[in-house]
Amino acid sequence: MNDDVSLAFAPLVARAKSTGDRDRISLGDYEVGVEIGAFEGERDLIQRLRFNVVVEVAAPSASTNDNVDLILSYDTLTEAINAALAAERLNLLETLADRISELILQNEMAERVYLRIEKLDRGPFRLGVETVRDRDVSRVPEISDAETLGQIDVFFLSESALQHEEVSAVISAKISDKAPVIFCLGMNAAQNLDDMAGTSKMMINLLSINQNVWALASKNPEVAVVETMTELDWSVKNGQAIVWAPAKMVRDAPTPLERPTDGLYLAAWLAHKMYARKLVRVLTNDETADDKPIGADSPVPNIPVETIQLG
Repeated sequence: MNDDVSLAFAPLVARAKSTGDRDRISLGDYEVGVEIGAFEGERDLIQRLRFNVVVEVAAPSASTNDNVDLILSYDTLTEAINAALAAERLNLLETLADRISELILQNEMAERVYLRIEKLDRGPFRLGVETVRDRDVSRVPEISDAETLGQIDVFFLSESALQHEEVSAVISAKISDKAPVIFCLGMNAAQNLDDMAGTSKMMINLLSINQNVWALASKNPEVAVVETMTELDWSVKNGQAIVWAPAKMVRDAPTPLERPTDGLYLAAWLAHKMYARKLVRVLTNDETADDKPIGADSPVPNIPVETIQLG
């Protein structure tokens, strides 16, 4: 028992050494400022996180001959941390720890990851989590996300198109061709929030988009509503037609979006994140592509853009 207690508060390397005799590499006291946390007071607030990582590595099958390419690089650890932080804003350290460990364990030389993450700015103390994750071959992807997700079509339905009698046929035809598809919508143009500004206005507009999303899903039960990257990734890989409710991902984006309530801009942003094959604008005859421009600031430089005009 005394050994257990002493190890609980020991440096991470000491804990790792107590569990086995594999080789290991470590990263100590790596600090990053990031927005994270489940409480409203942690929104728009940069907090310092401290990371300590120990990775048990597979013994080399032969001498490394002092060749850096034959070992697990320390950069793998910092890159995993930075990639997990950049992917999306998170509420929980536990979720962040899982994401980082999974990224590290994608390297075939990594066998087990010990990870400690601490918040340094929540008071005169350190708050933290500590996790241990083993390599699970079944979870290591055989192909890259870009390869997996690169067949997706993103369809943006304008508000006028959403009310058009032909839109159901467009949705049904796209679903029936079995290609991965994500439908994206705009907000209710009738909303007048001229007397509002800032986060409140943004959230009400985003919730207006979400409202349209749920209305579409109620008329098309074969289309699932998704809100997070995890849901998007799972749904696409499992052949589920989906409509995206953007409020959560927009608010949790690591970098604020230029036009966070512009439905077409959000569709372009999502198309970029999902490595989409193409972005399709569905408009009515009284709308033109000029009425719904993608915009030079939209992140779709390498994604083909098409337009479908309804009756």
